[in-house]
Amino acid sequence: MISAMGYNIVTPFLIIVFIPLFSTIFRWVQKKAILRKDLYKYALGPEFDLAGKYASALNTIFTTMTFCSGLPIILLFSSLALLVQYWLDKILLLTWYRKPAVMGPAIHLSLIRTLPFCVLIHSMFAVWAYGSDDIFACVSFFPTFS
Repeated sequence: MISAMGYNIVTPFLIIVFIPLFSTIFRWVQKKAILRKDLYKYALGPEFDLAGKYASALNTIFTTMTFCSGLPIILLFSSLALLVQYWLDKILLLTWYRKPAVMGPAIHLSLIRTLPFCVLIHSMFAVWAYGSDDIFACVSFFPTFS
């Protein structure tokens, strides 16, 4: 049985992964092309938002690393979310999106510079989670003699 906390943490991963797919399908069903140029414009699809995809992946990684000490099942859900997001982006980039603009290494370097903060946040949350008696109650298996 999934607790309310687990449900509230896992639900955003599902939303992050599947909303872009549903919005693309909705736009595809909603549009009607009358002329050939309209059909060509529609067939190009939207421009690939590389910065948005990086932000989504970074959000998933930071959320996972923050809460995985107290809720280890989130590692499975986030790895599945990242895997589905990767394959959907790959398929949609090859078939639907327009060719993305050429970007320099700045976005990659900013991602690499922010990952050490992820380790710091994970460590602080792990110390709090493992040190709290409310989360992990101390159960003694041996009787105490007084």
